This record gives sequence, C-alpha cells and structure tokens, in this order.
Amino acid sequence: MVLVSVVAVLVLGCVQNPAAPARTADAYLAALDKTVGAATSSVATTRLAAEALVAERATFPYVGETVSGAEDELGSTVATFASIQPPDDGSVDLRADALAVLDAAQEHVSAVRIIVRNGSTDGLDALIDALSADADALAALVPA
Repeated sequence: MVLVSVVAVLVLGCVQNPAAPARTADAYLAALDKTVGAATSSVATTRLAAEALVAERATFPYVGETVSGAEDELGSTVATFASIQPPDDGSVDLRADALAVLDAAQEHVSAVRIIVRNGSTDGLDALIDALSADADALAALVPA
C-alpha cells in the first residue's frame, strides 16, 4: 500500500498543471500566446467548415460534427486560460481583454453549430465574417 502511494505521488508530481499561476508577466504572455494559437485554430476550423457548407462543398452532418469538435476544443482552451492566475496588474488587464475576445469567438462558434445542426445556412455569411474578425482580434492580443 505504501509503495502504491509513493508511486502515485511521484507520478502525480510529474504532471504539470496547465492552470498553475504564471510567476511572471512573460510567463503569462507565453500562456496567452499558446491560448491564442489554439483558439485561432478552432475559429479557423469553424470558419472553413461554414464556408464549405455555404458553397455546398460539405454536408450538414460533417460540418455539424466538425464545428462541435472545434467548439469543444475552444471551450477547453478558454477554461484553461481563464484558470491561470495573472501575476500582476498588467496581466489582469490583459486577461480581461483576452477573455472578452475569447468569449466573443466562443459565442460565434456556438452560433454556427446551432444554425448548422438546425439544418440551415441562414446567417452563416454574417458569422463567417464575425469569425474572421475574431481571428484578427485574437492575433492582436499577442505582440509580434
């Protein structure tokens, strides 16, 4: 029993907590950079799938599943970033800005899923434009 406990402690001690506090502003910015990359991927996947559906190059079931997967990934990405403790006041402000952009992107991805799962393309053109704007807003969060 003691050996099992020791092994469990050693194994669990090796797992890095992705939501650990960022000790410096640079570490927080690095976490934001990873978040932006992952979020941009989910937004782009959704946009491309919606464009394919509007152009009749994809089916509703395929796009529904693709967008649902992108939505799940985006939700996980946002939740992980939101749980990271910002190290200073500047990072707190950056967190608020980032979460506003991420929340808008989540809302747009969810809206695409809802429309597609209802078997419609009505409103997708506007959401495709919104997703493009989300991608631009995400890119603007991280200094080049």
